[in-house]
Amino acid sequence: MLRIAMLITFGIAVFWVFENFSAAKATFLWILSLFTPFLIGACIAFILNVPMRAIERHLWPNAKQALGKKLRRPIAIVLTLLCFLGALSILLLLIVPELVRTASAFSSQIPSFLSQLEKLFNNINEKLPQMTGQTASLNLNLEKTIESFFSMLGGSVSFFATGLLRFISGLFGGAAKAFFGIVFAFYLLAQKETLAGQFQRVMIAYNREKLLERLTHIGALSNRIFSNFLTGQCLEALILGSLFFLSMTLFHMPYALLISVLIAVTALIPIVGAFIGCIVGALLILVENPLQAVWFVIWFLILQQIEGNLIYPHVVGNSVGLPGLWVLFAVTVGGAVGGIIGMFVSVPICSVIYVLGKEEVRRRLTAKKVVSASSDTESEEENLNKQK
Repeated sequence: MLRIAMLITFGIAVFWVFENFSAAKATFLWILSLFTPFLIGACIAFILNVPMRAIERHLWPNAKQALGKKLRRPIAIVLTLLCFLGALSILLLLIVPELVRTASAFSSQIPSFLSQLEKLFNNINEKLPQMTGQTASLNLNLEKTIESFFSMLGGSVSFFATGLLRFISGLFGGAAKAFFGIVFAFYLLAQKETLAGQFQRVMIAYNREKLLERLTHIGALSNRIFSNFLTGQCLEALILGSLFFLSMTLFHMPYALLISVLIAVTALIPIVGAFIGCIVGALLILVENPLQAVWFVIWFLILQQIEGNLIYPHVVGNSVGLPGLWVLFAVTVGGAVGGIIGMFVSVPICSVIYVLGKEEVRRRLTAKKVVSASSDTESEEENLNKQK
């Protein structure tokens, strides 16, 4: 009776969601906004747990005193935070001065680039006189369009002011959620064994031992796959960025440090990440030297083949355990759902689902073989009885 009542309640709830979809969506988004800091904190804790666990293993591994065991976790958390802030500071120290220098060089190159573009249009007008009238009408239409745009802009000051206030409030709201998420992440890292023990006791108290065993297996599998994926991607991005910096410096290409750091950061996204850095780098080099931009794209494709066939299999290896087709599928769906973060997280999530699916298929095939073997044995016994 309880199952029937729950089934009827579920049917009514589904019917109400479809009948009041807008209200259900608003309710879901409101509930999700309440839990957003905790979700952010859980994601941060899951990522920081990888270096924290490695640091904690090397902090007094043979400590027998209670003081050493108590201080091990707080010191590991502080060292993890310092390592993260140090890596972020080094990245900013590498990028910010290079960005300033690139911006100044880029702004100095713009007038010459525009003059070359103007010469190109003049040559086209000289070679094609029939386009002169069309160019004049195009300039006239362009002037009218600019005038109408500025008139519309002058009457929409209040709209832009409202949008600016919304942006500022959203920015402060996002900063507050990120701050509470970081605080929650450190609470999770400090008390993860206590929370795990409480969850186990609750599941055992309600006679859910099989579910607890299944969830423990999924958690261990997710932790292993995500840790290997994060470590491998970071090491692979560092190697790829170093190769680009050395090769671009050797070939005297401009913006070597900025483009190398950009490719290393974007290479954290599987498959499509490095190509984003290639496009931005090619555009930067194009303004200064178009021929070098072409050589940069060619050299990028060569290094990408070397990285994909030699470096990536040895560095990351089969830690993710996901075929290339499913990696592409995961990156595409993850990017459509969650943007850049979705691209990064979708690969280990899809890998966990893939491994669990393989285990389930293997279990069913094994059970099927056992059943078929037992049925074959029974049929042989029946034939022997008939012969007797």
